[in-house]
Amino acid sequence: MPLRDLIALVMLLALAVALAAGNLLITARRSAIPLPLQGTVTRVEVRPEKHPGKDDVYLVHLESGDVVELDAELAKQLSPGATVSKGAGDRTLMVNGEAVGLHWSRDFYGMMVTMPIAMALLLAAAIWSFSVSRRGA
Repeated sequence: MPLRDLIALVMLLALAVALAAGNLLITARRSAIPLPLQGTVTRVEVRPEKHPGKDDVYLVHLESGDVVELDAELAKQLSPGATVSKGAGDRTLMVNGEAVGLHWSRDFYGMMVTMPIAMALLLAAAIWSFSVSRRGA
């Protein structure tokens, strides 16, 4: 395999790993567990997606101007005027002084399974491509 093809292959694999990690991070953030949250909710916005009511996006607006995308189950527990507080990594969100337990979403667990499988398949394809090109050289 020519050096430029090998470099392109390595760059493709690196990009795939970065995108997979990004997917995991985004789905983890929606649980609010990794995020610090502090302030008053000014608005809970629902943006319907392809299957309204099933895959909607919930955006929680805070008085600070921050907008946080949260899982539907959590966002539905918030309303304008609610005071929220938690530290990054905490598994409890205080909402108006009441504790709300946080957990990883089904989407996150799904990504924890899907992304490693996708990376393994991509790596297998890359190894196969490399071995085929070496045999042909």
